[in-house]
Amino acid sequence: MKKILSLIVASSIITTASITAHAETRYNVSRLYGVDRYKTSVNISNNFSNGKIQNVIIASGKDFPDALTGSILSKKYTAPILLLNNTVNESTDSINYVINHLDKSGTIYILGGSGSISEDFVKYMKNLGYSNIIRLGGINRAETNKVIVQSIDIEKKTPIVITNGYDGFADALSISSIAAAKGYPIFITEKKALPVEIKNTISNIDPSEVYIVGGTGVVGSEIVRELKNLVPTLDDSKIIRVAGDDRYETSLNIAKYFKLNTDTAIIANGTNFPDALSGTALAAKLNAPIILTDGQDIESQKSFINTQNYSNIVLLGGLGSIDFPIEYSFKDPEKISQAEKDYINILLKSCDDMLNNTSLVSKSLSDFSYVLSAIEDAMNKNASEPAPSVEAVRNFFSDEFSNNYSNLANLGGAIGVTEDILNLQSPDGLESLKSEYIKAVQIEHSNMQKIDNDYSDCVSSIDSLIRNSKFPSIYPKGSAAYKKQIKDRMELISKSIYNLAGSSQYLGSERGKILQLKQRLEKAKQYMQ
Repeated sequence: MKKILSLIVASSIITTASITAHAETRYNVSRLYGVDRYKTSVNISNNFSNGKIQNVIIASGKDFPDALTGSILSKKYTAPILLLNNTVNESTDSINYVINHLDKSGTIYILGGSGSISEDFVKYMKNLGYSNIIRLGGINRAETNKVIVQSIDIEKKTPIVITNGYDGFADALSISSIAAAKGYPIFITEKKALPVEIKNTISNIDPSEVYIVGGTGVVGSEIVRELKNLVPTLDDSKIIRVAGDDRYETSLNIAKYFKLNTDTAIIANGTNFPDALSGTALAAKLNAPIILTDGQDIESQKSFINTQNYSNIVLLGGLGSIDFPIEYSFKDPEKISQAEKDYINILLKSCDDMLNNTSLVSKSLSDFSYVLSAIEDAMNKNASEPAPSVEAVRNFFSDEFSNNYSNLANLGGAIGVTEDILNLQSPDGLESLKSEYIKAVQIEHSNMQKIDNDYSDCVSSIDSLIRNSKFPSIYPKGSAAYKKQIKDRMELISKSIYNLAGSSQYLGSERGKILQLKQRLEKAKQYMQ
């Protein structure tokens, strides 16, 4: 505990002191991503090695423990980690990478049992001429963990890592590349008890030290007692817990504690494991720490990074994993293309225009709601006297009412996707920003059309009531039939009012999304200066 506390205190002092000195540090930034986790794993593997390789590791893209505990295997065999989908047909990108890069005499290591990677894949690869296929798997994740570690022939007294492999992936991800770089096997555990499958393996290794990753909320004190029973030479000084208040602080504290000698840091999303799985192999090869972010905020991580000797930053995943302002915060503004800057500025102006237009429409609707409320009040107060009700409606159906409708129609016409946006060319990697904007505006345009239709119906109903009330009724005035006729028309107006009120509530439903996009664009623009 003292080690943890001293680590956290020291790191906070370093961070505070370095913010000003390194505020303008810039890096060589690259982003590795694909349309899905499988294409992302291929793109990461292409950066791992674009030539011929002798070993490749295959893991399921549906779960995380097998791939994370296999990071040390990747380091030993200089092998990329590729993710597979449920079937061979759904995994063509990863399979094509193997075909194009793995020598026919090379080895395919499969992590997990047939429930993770099916035998169909094994048969398919054998039919292609790959005969060296080794499955490292068991009946559950703990047994698979044991089999992977045993396949590496870990020397006695090698330090080991313990992390929770059942209640989340973040801590295992943060330690994976560092453990691989140092040759420390990772053992996964539940919170309160070590899986029986791994106990003998830990005893046989007889580790000189144990690194527990995560607080007692994920790896309880019960685990410490079990470790001492399994390895009697372990005492408190040799069981080191590296943790933080959350997964992001834990990730930072891991990087601070182990201090890998490297020029590269890898940034991954702390809530979306698939993009990062294949990245563990690349990180292990580069001796690089994996530092987690929530995808939106990078300030504390950047403060630490700026104190290190990193020159390269690798982002794992697209904008849905790590947003573009984070990328720009690391980049040299001079290396941001003019096309990117123009794209950001055009989208930013479009967001401003659309927010202004929807605001004006909302105000117009608010002004109109007063008229509708007054009409409805008049109808309710004079429900038993049709003639006064009609007169009250006539009084409110004035130039103000008509002008309001005309104003609303003009404003509503401005809510739509302009030709400039439709024809705007998106720089590579930023296509989703334009798509986000167009989708939000199209929804608002649809909402506006519904309001316009309901508004027209309401105007027509009121106009019809006033017009018809000027002509003689087929029923005697004051008769029950006459009153019912007028009442029915009034109810039509009331229905129109409620329809309009209902549709009006939807206008601005996308305003929050447009505002968020604007804020992201503004944040990115700050880093372009």
